[in-house]
Amino acid sequence: AAEIDRLALEVATDPGSKAFMPLAEEYGKAGMWGEAAAVLEDGLKVYPQFITAMVALGRAYDQLNQPIKAAAVLEEAVKLMRSPALEAL
Repeated sequence: AAEIDRLALEVATDPGSKAFMPLAEEYGKAGMWGEAAAVLEDGLKVYPQFITAMVALGRAYDQLNQPIKAAAVLEEAVKLMRSPALEAL
């Protein structure tokens, strides 16, 4: 709980922080999948092509028994992974 509090404070203080990822992971470990999904959704608004976050969000949706949302976000992650722009990196 202390780690969740610390990370939540960091994300609240700096909405552009990538600390949303470890915060979502901690929420998931605690079985708090709704919170994990909300944090990931907010983080993806700032970093829309963060594939790791998209996969984590798909997992959170799956844990929340929302398979259609899970499939949609995972399909989008796959599309980004196949993007020619990424191949140029």
